[in-house]
Amino acid sequence: MTILGVAMLLAGCVRGAIGEAGEEPGGFGPAAGELDASSPVVEPTRTADDSGVSRDAAEEANVVEASSGEPEDASVAVDGAATDSAARDTALDAAPAVDAPTLVWRKANLTWYTSYPDPGSEECIEYSGCTWAGQFAALPGVQPESWVKANNIAAVHGKDFETYKLKTLRLRQGEKQIDVKVYDMCADSDCTGCCTKNSSTTGFLIDIEKYTAERFGTSSGIVDWACLDC
Repeated sequence: MTILGVAMLLAGCVRGAIGEAGEEPGGFGPAAGELDASSPVVEPTRTADDSGVSRDAAEEANVVEASSGEPEDASVAVDGAATDSAARDTALDAAPAVDAPTLVWRKANLTWYTSYPDPGSEECIEYSGCTWAGQFAALPGVQPESWVKANNIAAVHGKDFETYKLKTLRLRQGEKQIDVKVYDMCADSDCTGCCTKNSSTTGFLIDIEKYTAERFGTSSGIVDWACLDC
């Protein structure tokens, strides 16, 4: 066989091998990155975090939360502020409204006395003032005159004392007004029935101490009165 014949025989063998492989050298088969129609389609794998929620789902949730513009419990914070405000209002409403129009006003006869009468004076002798100097039925012991000067002191008839003991009464007469506390009582036994006699016009007696009367600006006549904490 000649050299030309051998070359032709080798070329035929190479072409046969290529035909059996189904593709040309240099990538003339299916294009790179393309799948055969018969090949199964595989979806990209989505990884999940420890909670079992896919990352895509978590990202979508984050987008929704970010778009809301406020934390999930914002309504709770607002409600809490409203509750605090209501509590403050309630607290304000609980303070005694001493000027409320619901106060019940009554009439009383007004008299006065002195807790530290001068020895030999009418108050000392006729009204037993020296016997009870500085003493008050609602308080133990003896109160100094400085305390008497500093407080607005009132006494009521003995029959009304337990009802109004340590209560605060508001007194009015014309343009004058004062709040007094019931520290004492007027006993008929100390003055031969003077307490009942002095309350005969209205049926109720308010007997104020001398220093209190000076601040009130009056010590006799008829007054309107209301209890502020009864």
